[in-house]
Amino acid sequence: MATIYINPEVSGTGSGTLNDPYRSWASVTWTAGNSYLQKRGTSFAGQIAPSTSGTLGNPIEIGAYGDGARPIVGVGAQDGLYLAARQYINVADLELSGNTRHGAYIRTSGSNITTINVRRCVSRNNANNGFFLDGVVLTATLSNVLFEDCESYDNGEHGYDCLGIVQTVSWKRCIAARNGTRVLGHGFSIHPFLSNNITSGWTATGVGTSYSRTLSASETVQKAINRTDGVTLTKNVGAGTGVSANQWDQSGTTLYINVGTNPNGKTMAWKRATHGPFYYEDCVSYENSTAAGAGEGHGFAADDMTSDATYENCHGYDNEGAGLQCQWSDNVTHRNCSAVRNALSGFRTTGHTNGLVVDRCISASNVEHGFFYDQPHSGVQVRNSIAHRNGGYGLISSVAGVTAANNLTFGNASGATASVTNASGVTSDPLFVDPSKPWLGLKPGSPCQSAGAYIQGAKDRFGRRYINPPNIGPWAILPRA
Repeated sequence: MATIYINPEVSGTGSGTLNDPYRSWASVTWTAGNSYLQKRGTSFAGQIAPSTSGTLGNPIEIGAYGDGARPIVGVGAQDGLYLAARQYINVADLELSGNTRHGAYIRTSGSNITTINVRRCVSRNNANNGFFLDGVVLTATLSNVLFEDCESYDNGEHGYDCLGIVQTVSWKRCIAARNGTRVLGHGFSIHPFLSNNITSGWTATGVGTSYSRTLSASETVQKAINRTDGVTLTKNVGAGTGVSANQWDQSGTTLYINVGTNPNGKTMAWKRATHGPFYYEDCVSYENSTAAGAGEGHGFAADDMTSDATYENCHGYDNEGAGLQCQWSDNVTHRNCSAVRNALSGFRTTGHTNGLVVDRCISASNVEHGFFYDQPHSGVQVRNSIAHRNGGYGLISSVAGVTAANNLTFGNASGATASVTNASGVTSDPLFVDPSKPWLGLKPGSPCQSAGAYIQGAKDRFGRRYINPPNIGPWAILPRA
């Protein structure tokens, strides 16, 4: 195991030692177990692209040496860091800047890859994404990726983006800011790869109102949705042409559906890959989608059939979309999160969503609603949360399937709730220490004290365990009068 040094400012080509470093990353010979370090305070106009992987016991280390600012990589390259079918790699302390595509581009390229850790890196001013995980090749899986203490800002599209068969990804103490400088951009974006939204080409089977379509060999369906009306279809294994209304089945490369009528002209979509779980902890996302007319850039977006995503102690504010957005997704949890001053609702769910839990969250001073849910849902719970001075309702659901309990709603322009009952709710001023920064806490005598619903074994944003009955909001302990 060796340490290889790179200093783009030396005059000769070098030999890779500390006293005679390489001038270019292109001179490096990649070997599992080696460390490759660029001198701090230097800038390399090119790409880091390992030609081999590390191994379970001997990962490749990529990082920095010396004193000063993070070394810069990219500066006009296509991608600053390019990992194609590479695994067991640790990356730390780099700045990925000024690339014509992504700051860091990590992709399967048809091979299963695992165990990539990115720590204390900055990705900024790139044309597309700051950090991009690409698992769109349906025969391969990208798994076990960690982003820790990273920052992604001023990129053309998303700060962090996950697409395709991407599993077990964590973000800890990461920041996304001012992304979407070129097109619509979210701070943190996850979405599995869908088929194209099919509106035509379905053929009647001749059995009832079932229709079929031939898929390519790689298209194995896991979930199907009629996006025209938001209904998730139920799989009826072995039914084939006999699927009943709002059911689907697959036999070989033939997909069968039944939506009670001719599906041609309707928007049908299916999920083709296992996607998740994802875990966000102590992350912040603000001022995303800044390009003129870019549209709804959310702080955190779990879209297009995302499964098993948990957001803990995360904060989305001053975004041009929602603070935390969920669309067509299953088993998503928002816990101890806040959404403040966003251009849409603080917490927003569109499309059919199952198993969403919002617990001990704050939604304040957003242009639209505090907590907004539309289209058919099932198993959506909002509890122990605060909706304060939003431009619409504190809590609104346009459909059934949403239950709410022990939430505090106060000062919302359109009223406390609409089309949903907030059982054991509170409608008094929560007494924020600073209403412009509601995450800072509450004053003594707050009506949130011991007004929450029972929580077993839960901890607040500071790691303190709740007693029961708990407080409303993300604080286990409140100052007493």
